[in-house]
Amino acid sequence: ISDIRPFNPDIVEVGGLHVADDGQKLQPDLQEWLDESRHGCVLFTLGSMVKIESYPHEILRIFYEMFERIAPVRVIWKVVDPSMLPDGLPRNVKILQWIPQVAVL
Repeated sequence: ISDIRPFNPDIVEVGGLHVADDGQKLQPDLQEWLDESRHGCVLFTLGSMVKIESYPHEILRIFYEMFERIAPVRVIWKVVDPSMLPDGLPRNVKILQWIPQVAVL
C-alpha cells in the first residue's frame, strides 16, 4: 500500500524487489502444509508489535468466520500466545508464534 500519487499510465509499481532471499528454509512441517494446499494460502499478520490475541474475543471470532469462509484456502496466522485465543479455530488455519515471512512468500 502506497501513498496516492499521480502516475503515467505506462508505469507499473512492482513491490518486493528490495527483499533479499536470505536462503532461510521453512520448517519441514510448515513446508509440507503449504505444499499440500491445492487452493493456495493466505499469510495473515499485523506485524511483530501487534498481539492479536489481546483483541476482544468478539473480534477474534469475526476473524475465525472470515478464515472459515475462504476455506479450502489455508491461512497462516501469527499469534504469540495461542492459549489466549477463543475456542473454535477453523481447521484451515495454522498458528505460528513467528513467521519467516520471506521464506513463506
